[in-house]
Amino acid sequence: MTPELTVRSLLEQAPGESICAACLAFACSTSLSSMLQATAALAAGRTAFTWGPATCVGCRRTTNTITYARRDKCAHCSHAIDDDRLAEVIDGDRFHRSCWQMLLSDQRIRVSRSLSRRSRELIAEARKRLDA
Repeated sequence: MTPELTVRSLLEQAPGESICAACLAFACSTSLSSMLQATAALAAGRTAFTWGPATCVGCRRTTNTITYARRDKCAHCSHAIDDDRLAEVIDGDRFHRSCWQMLLSDQRIRVSRSLSRRSRELIAEARKRLDA
């Protein structure tokens, strides 16, 4: 297993915890330089990993650390919401804007069909009264 995969696995098991490259290198039994390369690749390639100054949970030093932040999921489709500008928050639930539009459209269609059904029933009743 490559250091990058090992680091990704370790960080995903502890979301929100900041860990420095030295502690990760020790935990993965690899060199500090290879760990710095692995963490830099993770931070550059994925939006869920951030690299910056924080207190390491392993050694308690304030230094550059890498942190995994679990992305929010859409309440409708359960896929990650990558861009917060394209999300809608309704009653505390987060939706992709497209999923929310689909849910609104589905609701409008249901209401329209029920109104149409009720309208046909009222017309049928009125015809029965006129015929009687």
